[in-house]
Amino acid sequence: MRHFALAGLGRRAYGSFGDVVAETCQFLREEWPEELGKLSWRILDAPRQVIEGKLPRWHADTKNLRITIYRLPIQRLTHVRRPDSQDERFHTEQFVFFAAGELLGKDPWDLMPDRFKD
Repeated sequence: MRHFALAGLGRRAYGSFGDVVAETCQFLREEWPEELGKLSWRILDAPRQVIEGKLPRWHADTKNLRITIYRLPIQRLTHVRRPDSQDERFHTEQFVFFAAGELLGKDPWDLMPDRFKD
């Protein structure tokens, strides 16, 4: 069973930030093997620079098929305190989807498998 919570499949509410990012990336690799089968990712504390007055939450490197997720902006600057660990997990996963969507030029919600859509 996958640990992907956004689709309601999570076995546990929240692991470490790195675990959630890795599990979500692995889910995307398995669901989109042709497009994301070679996806790589990394987690950095923060980006090196502010872009257009904003601190990025992710970077999509299309040349190398790699996403970078910035932990501190996601955990500390994007939201108010989350009510529970499951919500915290959803919050982290959404940024992985945003990054993967940008990488592929797709709406992040288009990356959800049809079996999980209403």
